[in-house]
Amino acid sequence: MALTRPQARVLGALTELTSGESLTVDELHVRTGLSIRTTREAAHALDRSGLAMRSGRTPAEWRITPTGRTLAARPVYREETSRRPPGEIEIETKGVMHD
Repeated sequence: MALTRPQARVLGALTELTSGESLTVDELHVRTGLSIRTTREAAHALDRSGLAMRSGRTPAEWRITPTGRTLAARPVYREETSRRPPGEIEIETKGVMHD
C-alpha cells in the first residue's frame, strides 16, 4: 500500500504513541507541521485503509492500528514517519544536569 507524504507523516506521529494513547487532529497538526485540513484528510484516509482508528469521542481522537504500526516500520516509510515538524529540533540532553 502506498501512502502520500501527509499520510506517512500522520502515521509517523501516531507511531510515537503508546498503546491506548490517541491524538486529536489539532495535536496531529502540531506534531506534523501539516495544515489542519491536510492532517484531517490524511487521518481519514488512514482510517479508511485500516492503518489508524478514530475514537467515538468528540473531538475525534486517532490512534494507530497494529497494521499501521507494521507498515510504518517498513524502510520505505521510515524517513517520513520519523520526520519532525519544520522548525522543531531535537536537543541532546545526555549528561546535562538540570536544577
